[in-house]
Amino acid sequence: MRTLRWSSPTPLLAVGDGAADAARRAFDCVTSRRGRRVLFLLVGVWMLNLFDLTLTLRAWNDGVMYEQNPLARGLLAYGPGGLAVCKLALVGAATAVLFSYRRFRCAEVASMLALLIYVGVAFQWKYCYEMYDMAHRNAVNCADFSRVDAFMRVVPVL
Repeated sequence: MRTLRWSSPTPLLAVGDGAADAARRAFDCVTSRRGRRVLFLLVGVWMLNLFDLTLTLRAWNDGVMYEQNPLARGLLAYGPGGLAVCKLALVGAATAVLFSYRRFRCAEVASMLALLIYVGVAFQWKYCYEMYDMAHRNAVNCADFSRVDAFMRVVPVL
């Protein structure tokens, strides 16, 4: 003969509990993917920022660039180190804020926008150095701007 044992009562599950658990798992999966996307976007921002900083300092040392940003121009008056520290500190602070909010869509959109802006800056540097190389190859002096003007009509400006 079999005896019945009483065990602790099993809680009753509501109909929506399985769906809520599945939704929670899906949300965790999406937010972790978003976090990785934000991280990769910020790595791209850092790479293009270092590219921009390097070319800015190179052009400034070569004397082919006049800095339009008054803050950067003031920092370059004291040497390139001040500009590098300021630029890296600003990008570092922005990166820290975006990374801390990496689970939110607004951080992903802002990171994507920052990356697109730096891609535009990289293309501007490409056109700048094409013009610089063209001037040196063709021995363009200050009085001969017809070639440079024709080139600048082709180059899109951001």
